[in-house]
Amino acid sequence: MTIRIKVVEPQILAKLQEELLKPGTLAYITKAVEREVKKAESARPKDGAATMKRLEQERRKLQNLVAALEGGSSSPVAVLKAVLKAIAERETVIAELESQILSAPAPKAVANVEVTPAWVGTQLADLAF
Repeated sequence: MTIRIKVVEPQILAKLQEELLKPGTLAYITKAVEREVKKAESARPKDGAATMKRLEQERRKLQNLVAALEGGSSSPVAVLKAVLKAIAERETVIAELESQILSAPAPKAVANVEVTPAWVGTQLADLAF
């Protein structure tokens, strides 16, 4: 016995939609969606503020090292080499931070959706079969 997909598919999808709209299932889905919305909101980057702050700190350190190098011409060679090495390290960190800032995706606005059983029910009822 074979059943045509055209006949059985609408019946299966109607039963699935009926099950999804049951109060218990709807409450479960609503809680799961609320949890995921909160997780998405908390995981959203804070516009790179921390990276920008660290970049400014690294730039200040670099300026301090350059000032120390400029003012320390009578310093021993070992100290000058250490300062030059520190300058190179700061420049590398600054370049990496600038690259992170430039390559960071623009923050996406999370739609301010109030997740309620009625809203979830509407979304489930609107599924195109």
